[in-house]
Amino acid sequence: MFDPNKHRKTAARLATLATIKPQEWQIRKPKNSDFIQIYGNSIEDLAIVNMYEQRDGGGTMKEWLIQGKDDETDEKIVQLLNPSQVKSAIVCPCVIAANMQRFIWLAKQPSPFSNRVMEVHNQIKNIIPDAQQQWVKIYWDDSTKSYMLEQPRDPEVLGHPQWPDSDEILNHLKKSFAERIIDSTEHEIVKRTIGLIK
Repeated sequence: MFDPNKHRKTAARLATLATIKPQEWQIRKPKNSDFIQIYGNSIEDLAIVNMYEQRDGGGTMKEWLIQGKDDETDEKIVQLLNPSQVKSAIVCPCVIAANMQRFIWLAKQPSPFSNRVMEVHNQIKNIIPDAQQQWVKIYWDDSTKSYMLEQPRDPEVLGHPQWPDSDEILNHLKKSFAERIIDSTEHEIVKRTIGLIK
């Protein structure tokens, strides 16, 4: 027999668990509906990483960080993945004004193995310092083929984000990337890329 009270209790218990369990920061791009702010006072406060895009075992495209145990392992991984397909990204911890939810934007930059810099990479690099100082919407505009930056009409209404200290941010980054680090040539992403597994 259907018991509506049971569902209310379950929903309440799940809501409690959601507030107790530490939330992992999602890795995603900013959404055009959200005013966000990026951590730090300048672009130098943010890490730059080498990354590779490939499907996980479930078929979902994801960004993977390349961090071998040493430089030699890094080089071997990059060679197997194809240097022209390896990209750089600026790791941008972000916060959304509406709900103070945090996420990580891997702001793509050119390949570290290429001399060619596309205009879109410069746009991203130029947008980040503005987003570190104020609330902004960042989104891709198909008509102009460029990133747009939109400011709120009344920034004071949105307040100021309360960032955790740098150690806590580092811990959140470690948790979020824990399953997304290519650390050896035997990693499943390397094997999938060179056709050793599906």
